[in-house]
Amino acid sequence: MWSVATPLPKEPTASPTPSCAPNCSDCSVSAGERRADKRPPVADDMMLYVFSRRTFVADTYARRLFAFLGFDAPAGYPAFHKAYAPVVLDTGLDVADLQEFHGLIDEFGKAYRDDAAKNESFLQSWRPGEAAPRPTE
Repeated sequence: MWSVATPLPKEPTASPTPSCAPNCSDCSVSAGERRADKRPPVADDMMLYVFSRRTFVADTYARRLFAFLGFDAPAGYPAFHKAYAPVVLDTGLDVADLQEFHGLIDEFGKAYRDDAAKNESFLQSWRPGEAAPRPTE
């Protein structure tokens, strides 16, 4: 049984091994991207979903989507979050809207994993230099 007098276990000196293999298809995060993320998106996920606090979850799916759409998407969670969280939060989206926004980004990222697949999606015409689709009559 744990009590206040029970000493806490020592912090691990090395990073824990990720639960998925490099470039696994479940999370679609390469080992290099995992190392570049000093701050895991789990904290922002908890702030948004558990504590209902307005935050932008700048996860790998968001970073890839922003880069695909032609935005400068800095590598690593902290840099990307610092660059885009203020912009997203300035939109005035409430907690429910931010949850929906994050969910839509993640679902899009799962459905269209690479740029070739994204080029076949409805967002293809939103890329810089791409002509907007013409309405069919």
